[in-house]
Amino acid sequence: TVNPANLQPKEEVPVTTQDDLNSAVDVARKAFRTWLKVLYEDRRSAVLAFADAVEQVKTDFRDLLVSEQRKPAADVETDVAIAWIRGLAHIELPEDVIEDDDKRTVITRYVPIGVVGAIIPWNFPFHLAASKITPALLTGNVVIIKPSPVSPKPPQGERCAWC
Repeated sequence: TVNPANLQPKEEVPVTTQDDLNSAVDVARKAFRTWLKVLYEDRRSAVLAFADAVEQVKTDFRDLLVSEQRKPAADVETDVAIAWIRGLAHIELPEDVIEDDDKRTVITRYVPIGVVGAIIPWNFPFHLAASKITPALLTGNVVIIKPSPVSPKPPQGERCAWC
């Protein structure tokens, strides 16, 4: 692939095969069995810790987007994404009693569903990823992301390993 800003070759990224996807789903299903048992407060703490970690490397990410997408630095959404993550982490998910009488009790609960897929477009890769991944993780789900093939590759990919 080529950096669209300077037409220089970018680091090669392997194409994901069906076997790779199947393997990712298997790993995610195993992770779900553990993540499902994590209390909401602990999931919240993990998400807030991730926001803190992102804040430490936001300049690297901004520089990458400026370099590869020619975005003005002011348009890079990392600060917005960090605020979004922190804001979502403070939303409560209470049970809502819809009906409670002698005949029946009806309660709305937020329960995890399992492995969630998130397709991330190229134009605001971090903010749009955060807006999909954060609520999924907070509600006890695990996420497999599919980034756009034209999104910049994050520096040291392990920084996005939470995804």
